[in-house]
Amino acid sequence: MNQELTAPSVYYYTFNLSAGPPAYVFPPIPTNGNYPLPNLVSVPLRPLTMRIPTLDAWNAMVEQELGPTAALQIGYVGSHGIHNMFDSSNQASPNQQTIAGFNCSSAPIDCVLPIDPATALPYTQFERMPYYDGTAQQYLGVTYGHPYGWTQSLRYNANEATTAYEALQVVFKKQYSAGFQFQANYTWSHAEAHESDYYFNDPMTDYGNSYYNRRHQFNAFGVWDLPFGRHHALGGGAPGWENNVIGGWQLSGDVTAETGLPFTPSYALCTEDQDIDGQGGTLCRPNWDGASFQLGAGGFDPVGHDVRYFPAFSTLTQAGATEGPYVRPLPGTFGDIPRNALFGPGLFNTDMAMAKTFSLHEKLNLQLTAQAFNVFNHPNLGEPSGCVDCGSSSGLITDVAASQDGTTMRRLQFSAQFQF
Repeated sequence: MNQELTAPSVYYYTFNLSAGPPAYVFPPIPTNGNYPLPNLVSVPLRPLTMRIPTLDAWNAMVEQELGPTAALQIGYVGSHGIHNMFDSSNQASPNQQTIAGFNCSSAPIDCVLPIDPATALPYTQFERMPYYDGTAQQYLGVTYGHPYGWTQSLRYNANEATTAYEALQVVFKKQYSAGFQFQANYTWSHAEAHESDYYFNDPMTDYGNSYYNRRHQFNAFGVWDLPFGRHHALGGGAPGWENNVIGGWQLSGDVTAETGLPFTPSYALCTEDQDIDGQGGTLCRPNWDGASFQLGAGGFDPVGHDVRYFPAFSTLTQAGATEGPYVRPLPGTFGDIPRNALFGPGLFNTDMAMAKTFSLHEKLNLQLTAQAFNVFNHPNLGEPSGCVDCGSSSGLITDVAASQDGTTMRRLQFSAQFQF
Protein backbone atom coordinates (compact mmCIF):
# COMPACT_ATOMS: atom_id res chain seq x y z
CA MET A 1 0.00 0.00 0.00
CA ASN A 2 1.10 3.59 -0.59
CA GLN A 3 1.02 6.13 2.24
CA GLU A 4 1.03 9.83 1.44
CA LEU A 5 1.74 12.37 4.20
CA THR A 6 1.44 16.13 3.77
CA ALA A 7 2.95 18.77 6.03
CA PRO A 8 0.51 21.36 7.42
CA SER A 9 2.56 24.09 5.71
CA VAL A 10 5.80 24.57 3.81
CA TYR A 11 7.41 25.77 7.06
CA TYR A 12 6.57 22.67 9.09
CA TYR A 13 7.78 19.07 9.02
CA THR A 14 5.68 16.16 7.81
CA PHE A 15 6.59 13.99 10.80
CA ASN A 16 9.19 13.88 13.54
CA LEU A 17 12.15 11.69 12.63
CA SER A 18 12.50 10.37 16.19
CA ALA A 19 8.90 9.16 16.22
CA GLY A 20 8.72 8.18 12.56
CA PRO A 21 5.65 8.34 10.34
CA PRO A 22 2.27 7.40 11.79
CA ALA A 23 1.13 3.83 11.32
CA TYR A 24 -0.76 3.19 8.14
CA VAL A 25 -4.48 2.65 8.65
CA PHE A 26 -5.59 -0.20 6.43
CA PRO A 27 -9.13 0.03 5.08
CA PRO A 28 -11.56 -2.59 6.36
CA ILE A 29 -11.75 -5.75 4.29
CA PRO A 30 -15.16 -6.09 2.62
CA THR A 31 -17.07 -9.34 3.01
CA ASN A 32 -16.33 -10.25 -0.62
CA GLY A 33 -12.60 -9.78 -0.04
CA ASN A 34 -12.20 -7.13 -2.76
CA TYR A 35 -10.96 -3.68 -1.80
CA PRO A 36 -12.93 -0.89 -3.49
CA LEU A 37 -10.95 1.36 -5.82
CA PRO A 38 -10.40 4.78 -4.18
CA ASN A 39 -11.21 7.94 -6.05
CA LEU A 40 -8.35 9.69 -7.94
CA VAL A 41 -6.33 6.48 -8.28
CA SER A 42 -5.79 5.81 -11.97
CA VAL A 43 -5.20 2.13 -12.64
CA PRO A 44 -4.66 -0.03 -15.74
CA LEU A 45 -7.54 -2.41 -16.41
CA ARG A 46 -8.04 -5.34 -18.71
CA PRO A 47 -11.08 -7.32 -19.81
CA LEU A 48 -11.67 -10.73 -18.28
CA THR A 49 -11.52 -12.26 -21.75
CA MET A 50 -8.94 -10.91 -24.20
CA ARG A 51 -9.88 -10.94 -27.85
CA ILE A 52 -7.16 -11.85 -30.31
CA PRO A 53 -6.38 -9.15 -32.90
CA THR A 54 -7.57 -10.18 -36.34
CA LEU A 55 -6.34 -8.96 -39.71
CA ASP A 56 -7.86 -9.84 -43.08
CA ALA A 57 -5.53 -9.02 -45.98
CA TRP A 58 -5.84 -9.37 -49.73
CA ASN A 59 -3.85 -8.38 -52.81
CA ALA A 60 -3.75 -8.72 -56.57
CA MET A 61 -0.57 -8.33 -58.62
CA VAL A 62 0.20 -8.21 -62.33
CA GLU A 63 3.80 -8.52 -63.55
CA GLN A 64 5.04 -7.87 -67.08
CA GLU A 65 8.49 -8.78 -68.37
CA LEU A 66 10.11 -5.86 -70.18
CA GLY A 67 13.23 -7.65 -71.33
CA PRO A 68 15.62 -10.39 -70.23
CA THR A 69 16.61 -8.48 -67.08
CA ALA A 70 13.71 -6.05 -66.40
CA ALA A 71 10.11 -6.35 -65.20
CA LEU A 72 7.22 -4.09 -64.14
CA GLN A 73 4.81 -5.05 -61.36
CA ILE A 74 1.52 -3.30 -60.54
CA GLY A 75 -0.70 -4.38 -57.68
CA TYR A 76 -3.45 -3.55 -55.23
CA VAL A 77 -3.02 -4.32 -51.51
CA GLY A 78 -5.73 -4.06 -48.87
CA SER A 79 -6.39 -5.08 -45.29
CA HIS A 80 -8.99 -4.73 -42.56
CA GLY A 81 -8.22 -5.26 -38.88
CA ILE A 82 -10.45 -5.69 -35.84
CA HIS A 83 -9.70 -6.00 -32.11
CA ASN A 84 -6.49 -4.02 -32.61
CA MET A 85 -4.82 -1.40 -30.44
CA PHE A 86 -5.54 2.27 -31.03
CA ASP A 87 -3.47 4.35 -33.40
CA SER A 88 -1.11 5.69 -30.73
CA SER A 89 -2.06 3.81 -27.58
CA ASN A 90 -3.28 0.51 -26.21
CA GLN A 91 -5.52 2.15 -23.61
CA ALA A 92 -8.74 4.17 -23.51
CA SER A 93 -10.68 5.56 -20.56
CA PRO A 94 -14.28 4.39 -20.09
CA ASN A 95 -14.67 7.17 -17.49
CA GLN A 96 -14.12 10.03 -19.91
CA GLN A 97 -16.74 12.74 -19.60
CA THR A 98 -19.29 13.03 -22.36
CA ILE A 99 -20.37 16.23 -24.07
CA ALA A 100 -23.57 14.59 -25.36
CA GLY A 101 -26.59 16.64 -24.40
CA PHE A 102 -24.57 19.83 -24.11
CA ASN A 103 -25.16 21.03 -27.66
CA CYS A 104 -26.24 24.65 -27.38
CA SER A 105 -26.97 25.12 -31.07
CA SER A 106 -30.41 26.58 -30.33
CA ALA A 107 -28.93 29.33 -28.16
CA PRO A 108 -25.18 29.59 -28.64
CA ILE A 109 -24.97 32.90 -26.77
CA ASP A 110 -27.20 32.14 -23.76
CA CYS A 111 -26.18 28.52 -23.46
CA VAL A 112 -27.66 26.82 -20.38
CA LEU A 113 -26.41 23.57 -18.94
CA PRO A 114 -28.96 20.82 -18.18
CA ILE A 115 -30.12 20.84 -14.56
CA ASP A 116 -29.59 18.04 -12.07
CA PRO A 117 -33.01 17.51 -10.39
CA ALA A 118 -31.33 16.30 -7.20
CA THR A 119 -29.41 19.54 -6.63
CA ALA A 120 -31.27 22.04 -8.85
CA LEU A 121 -27.81 22.94 -10.19
CA PRO A 122 -26.26 22.37 -13.61
CA TYR A 123 -24.60 19.03 -14.13
CA THR A 124 -20.86 19.30 -13.48
CA GLN A 125 -18.00 17.75 -15.38
CA PHE A 126 -17.81 14.90 -12.87
CA GLU A 127 -21.50 14.05 -13.22
CA ARG A 128 -20.86 13.49 -16.90
CA MET A 129 -18.36 10.74 -16.06
CA PRO A 130 -19.97 7.28 -16.25
CA TYR A 131 -18.39 6.08 -12.98
CA TYR A 132 -18.96 9.18 -10.87
CA ASP A 133 -21.06 9.06 -7.69
CA GLY A 134 -24.56 10.36 -8.15
CA THR A 135 -28.15 9.50 -8.83
CA ALA A 136 -28.61 8.29 -12.37
CA GLN A 137 -30.57 10.81 -14.43
CA GLN A 138 -31.59 10.91 -18.07
CA TYR A 139 -30.99 13.92 -20.29
CA LEU A 140 -31.56 13.71 -24.05
CA GLY A 141 -31.19 9.95 -23.86
CA VAL A 142 -27.88 10.09 -21.96
CA THR A 143 -27.56 8.62 -18.46
CA TYR A 144 -25.60 10.66 -15.91
CA GLY A 145 -24.45 9.41 -12.52
CA HIS A 146 -23.38 5.99 -11.26
CA PRO A 147 -22.65 4.98 -7.63
CA TYR A 148 -18.85 4.63 -7.74
CA GLY A 149 -17.45 8.09 -6.99
CA TRP A 150 -14.60 7.84 -9.48
CA THR A 151 -13.33 10.98 -11.21
CA GLN A 152 -10.03 9.53 -12.39
CA SER A 153 -9.07 8.22 -15.78
CA LEU A 154 -9.39 4.44 -16.04
CA ARG A 155 -6.68 3.08 -18.34
CA TYR A 156 -8.56 0.23 -19.95
CA ASN A 157 -6.46 -2.04 -22.18
CA ALA A 158 -9.08 -2.41 -24.85
CA ASN A 159 -7.99 -3.94 -28.12
CA GLU A 160 -11.20 -2.80 -29.78
CA ALA A 161 -9.91 -0.56 -32.55
CA THR A 162 -10.58 -1.08 -36.24
CA THR A 163 -8.02 -0.41 -38.98
CA ALA A 164 -8.26 -0.17 -42.75
CA TYR A 165 -5.56 0.01 -45.42
CA GLU A 166 -5.56 0.30 -49.21
CA ALA A 167 -2.60 0.79 -51.50
CA LEU A 168 -1.54 0.91 -55.13
CA GLN A 169 1.98 -0.44 -55.56
CA VAL A 170 4.16 -0.11 -58.65
CA VAL A 171 7.60 -1.74 -58.83
CA PHE A 172 10.16 -1.57 -61.64
CA LYS A 173 13.08 -4.01 -61.29
CA LYS A 174 16.23 -4.42 -63.34
CA GLN A 175 18.31 -7.39 -62.34
CA TYR A 176 22.08 -7.18 -62.14
CA SER A 177 23.61 -7.25 -65.62
CA ALA A 178 26.52 -5.48 -67.31
CA GLY A 179 27.57 -4.25 -63.87
CA PHE A 180 24.28 -2.43 -63.15
CA GLN A 181 21.26 -3.11 -60.92
CA PHE A 182 18.27 -0.81 -60.35
CA GLN A 183 14.85 -0.83 -58.68
CA ALA A 184 12.17 1.83 -58.28
CA ASN A 185 9.00 1.65 -56.17
CA TYR A 186 5.94 3.88 -55.94
CA THR A 187 3.12 3.49 -53.42
CA TRP A 188 -0.13 5.36 -53.00
CA SER A 189 -1.73 4.34 -49.73
CA HIS A 190 -4.54 5.27 -47.39
CA ALA A 191 -4.55 3.98 -43.80
CA GLU A 192 -7.25 4.72 -41.23
CA ALA A 193 -7.59 3.73 -37.58
CA HIS A 194 -9.42 4.47 -34.34
CA GLU A 195 -7.82 6.66 -31.70
CA SER A 196 -8.46 6.14 -27.98
CA ASP A 197 -9.80 9.63 -27.22
CA TYR A 198 -13.59 9.68 -26.60
CA TYR A 199 -13.76 6.08 -27.84
CA PHE A 200 -16.28 4.75 -25.30
CA ASN A 201 -18.60 7.70 -25.89
CA ASP A 202 -18.53 7.65 -29.68
CA PRO A 203 -15.87 5.51 -31.39
CA MET A 204 -16.25 7.22 -34.77
CA THR A 205 -15.53 10.70 -33.38
CA ASP A 206 -11.78 10.13 -33.45
CA TYR A 207 -11.55 7.71 -36.38
CA GLY A 208 -9.34 9.07 -39.13
CA ASN A 209 -6.08 8.94 -41.03
CA SER A 210 -3.33 7.02 -39.30
CA TYR A 211 -0.50 9.08 -37.84
CA TYR A 212 2.13 7.15 -39.78
CA ASN A 213 0.61 7.11 -43.27
CA ARG A 214 2.32 9.09 -46.04
CA ARG A 215 -0.04 9.04 -49.03
CA HIS A 216 2.62 9.05 -51.75
CA GLN A 217 6.01 7.36 -51.47
CA PHE A 218 8.68 6.95 -54.12
CA ASN A 219 11.99 5.18 -53.68
CA ALA A 220 14.70 4.26 -56.18
CA PHE A 221 18.06 2.64 -55.59
CA GLY A 222 20.82 1.25 -57.74
CA VAL A 223 24.32 -0.20 -57.80
CA TRP A 224 26.80 0.43 -60.64
CA ASP A 225 30.18 -1.24 -61.02
CA LEU A 226 32.00 1.44 -62.98
CA PRO A 227 33.27 0.07 -66.34
CA PHE A 228 36.97 0.68 -65.70
CA GLY A 229 39.74 -1.86 -65.25
CA ARG A 230 40.40 -5.46 -66.14
CA HIS A 231 37.50 -7.32 -67.84
CA HIS A 232 35.62 -4.03 -68.39
CA ALA A 233 35.00 -1.85 -71.43
CA LEU A 234 37.65 0.71 -70.49
CA GLY A 235 41.13 -0.45 -69.51
CA GLY A 236 40.34 -4.14 -69.98
CA GLY A 237 43.99 -5.04 -70.53
CA ALA A 238 45.42 -2.94 -67.70
CA PRO A 239 48.32 -4.57 -65.78
CA GLY A 240 47.99 -5.30 -62.06
CA TRP A 241 49.22 -1.98 -60.64
CA GLU A 242 47.18 0.05 -63.15
CA ASN A 243 44.09 -2.08 -62.58
CA ASN A 244 44.38 -1.38 -58.84
CA VAL A 245 44.17 2.33 -59.66
CA ILE A 246 41.42 2.51 -62.27
CA GLY A 247 39.45 -0.66 -61.50
CA GLY A 248 37.31 -1.86 -58.59
CA TRP A 249 35.13 1.26 -58.29
CA GLN A 250 31.46 0.88 -57.33
CA LEU A 251 28.84 3.65 -57.05
CA SER A 252 25.53 3.14 -55.26
CA GLY A 253 22.72 5.33 -54.01
CA ASP A 254 19.05 5.74 -53.29
CA VAL A 255 16.48 8.51 -53.59
CA THR A 256 13.38 8.83 -51.40
CA ALA A 257 10.52 11.27 -51.96
CA GLU A 258 7.42 11.18 -49.78
CA THR A 259 4.46 13.41 -49.02
CA GLY A 260 3.95 14.61 -45.46
CA LEU A 261 2.52 13.00 -42.36
CA PRO A 262 -0.99 13.97 -41.25
CA PHE A 263 -1.86 16.33 -38.41
CA THR A 264 -5.05 17.65 -36.82
CA PRO A 265 -5.86 21.38 -36.75
CA SER A 266 -7.05 22.79 -33.43
CA TYR A 267 -8.33 26.13 -32.13
CA ALA A 268 -7.47 28.10 -29.01
CA LEU A 269 -10.77 28.24 -27.08
CA CYS A 270 -12.08 24.74 -27.62
CA THR A 271 -12.31 24.01 -23.87
CA GLU A 272 -14.99 26.68 -23.56
CA ASP A 273 -17.10 24.90 -26.18
CA GLN A 274 -16.61 21.28 -25.19
CA ASP A 275 -16.79 21.73 -21.43
CA ILE A 276 -18.66 24.82 -20.30
CA ASP A 277 -17.81 24.28 -16.62
CA GLY A 278 -14.17 24.94 -17.48
CA GLN A 279 -12.63 21.47 -17.01
CA GLY A 280 -11.45 21.18 -20.59
CA GLY A 281 -12.17 19.11 -23.64
CA THR A 282 -9.72 17.19 -25.78
CA LEU A 283 -10.97 16.99 -29.37
CA CYS A 284 -10.24 20.55 -30.43
CA ARG A 285 -11.07 20.46 -34.13
CA PRO A 286 -12.67 23.46 -35.87
CA ASN A 287 -15.26 23.34 -38.63
CA TRP A 288 -14.34 23.86 -42.27
CA ASP A 289 -16.07 26.50 -44.43
CA GLY A 290 -14.94 24.98 -47.76
CA ALA A 291 -12.08 27.40 -48.51
CA SER A 292 -8.53 26.31 -49.29
CA PHE A 293 -6.31 25.43 -46.34
CA GLN A 294 -3.28 27.26 -47.86
CA LEU A 295 -0.67 24.75 -46.70
CA GLY A 296 2.97 24.99 -47.73
CA ALA A 297 6.35 25.69 -46.18
CA GLY A 298 7.55 29.26 -46.47
CA GLY A 299 11.05 30.66 -46.13
CA PHE A 300 13.28 30.18 -43.11
CA ASP A 301 13.09 32.96 -40.52
CA PRO A 302 16.67 33.55 -39.31
CA VAL A 303 15.40 35.48 -36.25
CA GLY A 304 12.81 33.03 -34.95
CA HIS A 305 14.59 29.98 -36.42
CA ASP A 306 11.32 28.65 -37.76
CA VAL A 307 9.33 28.15 -40.94
CA ARG A 308 5.66 29.05 -41.36
CA TYR A 309 3.50 26.28 -42.86
CA PHE A 310 0.09 27.99 -42.88
CA PRO A 311 -1.11 31.54 -42.15
CA ALA A 312 -1.65 32.69 -38.56
CA PHE A 313 -5.26 33.72 -37.94
CA SER A 314 -6.87 35.81 -35.21
CA THR A 315 -8.49 34.01 -32.29
CA LEU A 316 -11.94 32.61 -33.01
CA THR A 317 -13.59 34.50 -30.16
CA GLN A 318 -17.18 33.24 -30.48
CA ALA A 319 -19.21 30.39 -31.92
CA GLY A 320 -19.55 30.64 -35.69
CA ALA A 321 -16.56 33.01 -36.05
CA THR A 322 -14.60 32.41 -39.26
CA GLU A 323 -10.92 32.94 -39.98
CA GLY A 324 -9.60 31.70 -43.30
CA PRO A 325 -11.03 28.22 -43.90
CA TYR A 326 -11.77 27.62 -40.20
CA VAL A 327 -15.00 28.12 -38.27
CA ARG A 328 -15.39 27.88 -34.50
CA PRO A 329 -17.95 25.17 -33.64
CA LEU A 330 -21.00 25.68 -31.49
CA PRO A 331 -20.57 24.95 -27.76
CA GLY A 332 -20.84 21.29 -26.87
CA THR A 333 -19.90 20.08 -30.34
CA PHE A 334 -16.83 18.82 -32.16
CA GLY A 335 -15.65 20.42 -35.38
CA ASP A 336 -16.31 18.58 -38.63
CA ILE A 337 -12.65 18.48 -39.77
CA PRO A 338 -11.69 14.81 -39.20
CA ARG A 339 -8.69 13.70 -37.18
CA ASN A 340 -5.41 13.96 -39.13
CA ALA A 341 -7.18 15.56 -42.08
CA LEU A 342 -4.29 17.86 -43.03
CA PHE A 343 -0.79 16.86 -44.12
CA GLY A 344 2.55 18.35 -43.14
CA PRO A 345 5.64 18.96 -45.28
CA GLY A 346 7.04 16.15 -47.38
CA LEU A 347 10.37 14.38 -47.12
CA PHE A 348 13.14 14.19 -49.70
CA ASN A 349 16.43 12.42 -49.20
CA THR A 350 19.36 11.13 -51.26
CA ASP A 351 22.06 8.80 -49.95
CA MET A 352 25.17 7.88 -51.91
CA ALA A 353 28.17 5.62 -51.43
CA MET A 354 31.43 5.12 -53.29
CA ALA A 355 33.50 1.97 -52.76
CA LYS A 356 36.99 1.09 -54.02
CA THR A 357 38.36 -2.45 -53.90
CA PHE A 358 42.12 -3.13 -53.94
CA SER A 359 43.51 -6.59 -54.72
CA LEU A 360 46.24 -7.30 -52.15
CA HIS A 361 46.81 -10.99 -52.89
CA GLU A 362 45.12 -13.82 -54.77
CA LYS A 363 42.14 -14.04 -52.40
CA LEU A 364 42.69 -11.01 -50.17
CA ASN A 365 41.04 -7.68 -50.99
CA LEU A 366 40.75 -4.37 -49.19
CA GLN A 367 37.57 -2.36 -49.69
CA LEU A 368 37.34 1.33 -48.72
CA THR A 369 33.87 2.88 -48.61
CA ALA A 370 32.69 6.48 -48.24
CA GLN A 371 28.97 6.99 -47.49
CA ALA A 372 26.98 10.24 -47.45
CA PHE A 373 23.52 10.32 -45.86
CA ASN A 374 21.37 13.23 -47.09
CA VAL A 375 24.15 14.05 -49.49
CA PHE A 376 22.53 17.31 -50.68
CA ASN A 377 21.99 18.50 -47.08
CA HIS A 378 18.28 18.97 -47.73
CA PRO A 379 16.33 20.09 -44.60
CA ASN A 380 13.35 17.80 -43.99
CA LEU A 381 10.95 19.79 -41.84
CA GLY A 382 9.00 18.47 -38.85
CA GLU A 383 5.29 18.87 -38.18
CA PRO A 384 3.77 22.36 -37.74
CA SER A 385 1.99 23.68 -34.68
CA GLY A 386 -1.61 22.65 -35.32
CA CYS A 387 -3.39 25.55 -33.57
CA VAL A 388 -4.89 27.73 -36.31
CA ASP A 389 -5.71 30.81 -34.20
CA CYS A 390 -2.99 30.93 -31.53
CA GLY A 391 -1.38 34.11 -32.79
CA SER A 392 2.10 34.17 -34.27
CA SER A 393 2.85 30.61 -33.16
CA SER A 394 0.13 29.17 -35.40
CA GLY A 395 1.43 26.94 -38.17
CA LEU A 396 5.09 27.27 -37.21
CA ILE A 397 7.64 24.51 -37.79
CA THR A 398 10.45 24.74 -35.27
CA ASP A 399 12.47 21.58 -35.92
CA VAL A 400 13.46 19.06 -38.55
CA ALA A 401 11.84 15.63 -38.79
CA ALA A 402 12.65 12.93 -36.24
CA SER A 403 16.39 12.35 -36.09
CA GLN A 404 17.49 9.34 -38.12
CA ASP A 405 19.51 8.66 -41.26
CA GLY A 406 17.67 10.34 -44.08
CA THR A 407 16.13 13.10 -41.96
CA THR A 408 19.18 14.60 -40.25
CA MET A 409 21.41 17.03 -42.07
CA ARG A 410 24.29 15.61 -44.11
CA ARG A 411 26.26 12.87 -42.34
CA LEU A 412 29.42 11.22 -43.66
CA GLN A 413 30.67 7.74 -42.80
CA PHE A 414 33.90 6.00 -43.81
CA SER A 415 34.77 2.34 -43.44
CA ALA A 416 37.40 -0.23 -44.43
CA GLN A 417 37.09 -4.00 -44.57
CA PHE A 418 39.25 -6.93 -45.62
CA GLN A 419 37.66 -9.58 -47.82
CA PHE A 420 39.16 -13.06 -47.97
